[in-house]
Amino acid sequence: EELLVRINALLRRKEKPQFTENVYKVADLTINFDTKEVKRNNEEIKLSPKEYQLLTILAKAKGRVLSKNQIADELWDYHIETNQNTIEVYINFLRKKIDKDNNHKLIHTKVG
Repeated sequence: EELLVRINALLRRKEKPQFTENVYKVADLTINFDTKEVKRNNEEIKLSPKEYQLLTILAKAKGRVLSKNQIADELWDYHIETNQNTIEVYINFLRKKIDKDNNHKLIHTKVG
């Protein structure tokens, strides 16, 4: 069962669209995929590896709503039995770094 889950995760990873640009911009947020540098208002934002990975997952969704399960599948690349609050915690970490001190919030939660 675990082998099947891992194979499916690898197949999903292969099917992901590849970014042709090395720099992605949303409003005043810039993500450089080559250097893994993130800036907002031209100020560098230090992110942990998981926070950076989560941000790229959200950026690649291009405004599409992602479920916690979709995020968990991409963030950990294998099936994990974790509390759904784990995703919320990482989102909150990211919000504190990306959206703090900014009137225009970039990370939104859709209930349900």
